[in-house]
Amino acid sequence: MPSFSNQTVRISEWAKVSAHGLSPGQRQQLNAAAGAWAQQQSLPAPPLSFSGPDGQWLCANQYVGVIEVDDVAVEIYPKLDAALISNGDSVPITDSVKLNTVMRILLWMLEVSAHRELIEADTGHLEENAH
Repeated sequence: MPSFSNQTVRISEWAKVSAHGLSPGQRQQLNAAAGAWAQQQSLPAPPLSFSGPDGQWLCANQYVGVIEVDDVAVEIYPKLDAALISNGDSVPITDSVKLNTVMRILLWMLEVSAHRELIEADTGHLEENAH
């Protein structure tokens, strides 16, 4: 999903970062959006919150996704992808790093599930549509 925001903060679920660089107004808008979403979905807690004397800590709960308001987006990644980001990093993640992480996690899930009945299958051919 393309993002049109000027500022992006990345965090993994259950993480807490202090160097988020969000203004008090942005924190208030994000809090309101997260609270409204939690209420709409009947969730016990919003996906993110701010703590500390001046809201200096951005805290993510167990939800994954993007919360975007005006000129800022907070991307909450699964905790297994925490290695992709560091402390609220806002630098774009390269495709090769994403692919390596996805493949590593997929192989880990297969190993943990003890799924050893893998069979070789034919390649699925799908029509390609340019978007």
